[in-house]
Amino acid sequence: MRLILRRENRERDKRAPLTPAAAARLVEAGWRVYVERSASRIFSDGEYGAAGCQLTDPLSWVNAGSDDLVLGVGPLPDNPETLSATFAHSSRLFSEPAGWRDQMARFQHGGGRLYDIGAFKDADGRKLAGNGRMAGWLGAAIGLGRFLGRRLREPGPEQGLVPFDGHDELMDLLRPLAQRADPVSVAIIGGNGLAGAGAADLLGDLDVALSLWDRDATKDLATDRDLRDELFGHDMLINCAAPTGPDLLLASQEDLSSRACRIQMIVDVSCDPESPWNPLPVYAEPTNWDAPIRALGMNGRGGLVEIAALDDLPALLPRESSAEMSDQLVGLLLDYPVGGPWRQAAAMFDAALSRSAEI
Repeated sequence: MRLILRRENRERDKRAPLTPAAAARLVEAGWRVYVERSASRIFSDGEYGAAGCQLTDPLSWVNAGSDDLVLGVGPLPDNPETLSATFAHSSRLFSEPAGWRDQMARFQHGGGRLYDIGAFKDADGRKLAGNGRMAGWLGAAIGLGRFLGRRLREPGPEQGLVPFDGHDELMDLLRPLAQRADPVSVAIIGGNGLAGAGAADLLGDLDVALSLWDRDATKDLATDRDLRDELFGHDMLINCAAPTGPDLLLASQEDLSSRACRIQMIVDVSCDPESPWNPLPVYAEPTNWDAPIRALGMNGRGGLVEIAALDDLPALLPRESSAEMSDQLVGLLLDYPVGGPWRQAAAMFDAALSRSAEI
């Protein structure tokens, strides 16, 4: 079995879905592991070489065959036009964002396949791989840092972001702010998932008052005005629920301007504004590291509402995020391609491919 660890398309993303130690486990199990050289990856080329991997040139995956597995973190570049290998990485294609049919056509024309890492789930439907918990933790940290900074009139993440050495560095910045500021109330949508758990961990460590909203708690939001008023009675709203259909609407621009709304900070950890099922149709495109915070207008009580919606949050902690993802993936890879999660992810790809061909 041959695996190609490709260089990431985003230069700022230093993560690796497989650490050198995990790569060594695969080599011991009989895999041939090829690693594309990268000066920006958090782990050096030499570490992979020492683990028994063969180093290869960037974009070598373009010539991969159908029996090769090309592993990455984020999306592929737009070229080549056809994809003939088998790929595994985090993807948003199956939520049908703008242009998704064109991207799926690349697999259709080349005969390639895509395993979405986010589609690996256990029998209870919980995700088995990815950086969901880290994304929730970092989203909560960025949003809370901005909210507390506003209250205390101190600079914060709105001035731009760079990767952190570790989560302790962020906690050292946030803890003094949380100790000095007035109490904050936060609602976490999707509180029972990995991302929700990560956000709750961060807020709990800082003694922030929070309420967890799971699927049952939000199913009547569209029709229950009292329930919506309860949600909008918080200072912050953190969305960790990925769009899976048209049945979840968290907030419209009209909601934000209602008299009941006191929300001043929204964090969209799931961050899929191009999806037709976007539960937060109050913004049209993600924010970024240079400008992570964007104003949305005023709430019904005269307070400024802002949003943080970064689609690459875990890249802010590249070493810890890489270790988290790798620890999850290595066991799954040892069961490739016959394990249940792989079969389920394959079925999801086949269904998406069929939908994309519909006229």
